[in-house]
Formats: sequence, structure tokens, C-alpha cells
Amino acid sequence: MELTLINTQELRALISGLFDEKIIPLLQKPQEKEEDKLLTSLEAAEFLGVSLSTIHNRKRDGKIPFYRNGGKIAFKKSELLASCKKVQLPIAYC
Repeated sequence: MELTLINTQELRALISGLFDEKIIPLLQKPQEKEEDKLLTSLEAAEFLGVSLSTIHNRKRDGKIPFYRNGGKIAFKKSELLASCKKVQLPIAYC
């Protein structure tokens, strides 16, 4: 392994190049798409502007898809929106 001496200006240029090449692309990647975020029943009700009982009724009737995670129920934001669009209702009426 060979060591090379560089001055401060060269070091700054090297670090800046690495930052632009490696770090900035990582920061620009979305961590999680907002539409794929899982919501609790309460969060789903608040998001749609409906009551918690409406969420439970829609879930029971098969009108909105849901997931079980252990003993908890979760909803995908994108699927909640899609179910509203499918029946052509404003969000607050879903």
C-alpha cells in the first residue's frame, strides 16, 4: 500500500466529490413512500375523515383491505384512497 500526500485543497476536492457522488444520492432516495405507509384503525379514520366505527364496518364488509400484524390491524394509505376512488366517493364519505 502506497501513501500519497495531498494538500488541504486536494483533500477538500476529494471529500466534496465523494459527498456529491455517494451521500447526496442516498439523501435523495425516499425512505418510504407515503402511500405505502401502514396506518392503525384510528389513523385510517382520521385520514379519511370518518369515525372509527365506519372503519370497522367497512373492514368487516370487505370494502377496505386490511392487514393483520400480530394482533393489530393495519391499513395501507394507498389502498384506502383506491377504495374511495373505486366507489367514487369523497374521502370523508368512505
